[in-house]
This record gives sequence, structure tokens and C-alpha cells, in this order.
Amino acid sequence: MQHAHTHVYGTFPSRLGTEKLALVMAERFLAPFHIDEEIVSDIKTILAECCLNAMEHGNAFDPLCDYAVELELEMKELLIRVFNSGTSNIDKDEVINAFPTIESAFSENSRTRGWGLQLIDQLANNWEFCTRQGRTFLEVQVKIPNRNGGERLAGQ
Repeated sequence: MQHAHTHVYGTFPSRLGTEKLALVMAERFLAPFHIDEEIVSDIKTILAECCLNAMEHGNAFDPLCDYAVELELEMKELLIRVFNSGTSNIDKDEVINAFPTIESAFSENSRTRGWGLQLIDQLANNWEFCTRQGRTFLEVQVKIPNRNGGERLAGQ
């Protein structure tokens, strides 16, 4: 049996609102695979957060710096990669240790940053900062279960 392996790639300027174009690209890419709507909703949330992080932290909202989105659906998982022009020396453990808490959100010295990656951490199976050909990217892994609880193959 041959396993389906497919992907899509797109680039976008670092302007607020372009993340919506990436979401449309993702919806169209995922539609033929009949993935559960709740999983697609989680994927869209993850992707939007990744795009916003790339625009803000990786590209400093410079509209001349594009960010790129790559979605790769393999046998039992979707890999989301969002590339930017930022630095690659980001330590995942340091980021996780700096996640804000609900309690800290209501404190006098409230830190309002860091919720996006915390949301990604909750919705995804795994994520990490990577580099490829001098570009930094956030790679997020989402396992794709089929509708009866088992894992599905892409294209089924």
C-alpha cells in the first residue's frame, strides 16, 4: 500500500490580516481529507498564532519581510511550519517556563505576553523552533485521528 504524502506552501507579507489568507489556504488544503471539524478548528487556531508570532517576533511587522507557511500531511499527522526572518536561538524550555498563568494575569505586574505559544502548546502534540537554509521556523505537529477515534492515513 502506498501512503499519501502531500503538502502546500505559501508566502505572505508581514501585515496583520494576512494570517486569514493562510487560514484559507489551510482550509482548502485540508478539505479533501475530511478531517473532523474540531481538529480543523484547532489547526486554524494554531496556524493563526504561528503566523502572528512570525509577523511580530520574527519579522518585526516589516511588510518587506515575508513569512511562509508550509503544511505537510503525512500518514497520521499534519506538520505546520511557519518561517520568518528572526533569530534561531530560542530555547523551548525557557519559553515554556515563562508561560503566563491565569493567576499572574490578574496580578499588579501582569505580563500580557506569551499566551499564543501557550495556546499552541495546549492544542498541538509537539512544537519546536528550527532552522532551515538560514531561516527560522516554528514547526508544529498535530496528530490526525479519524472519526472513530483511531488514527487516519492522509487521503483516506
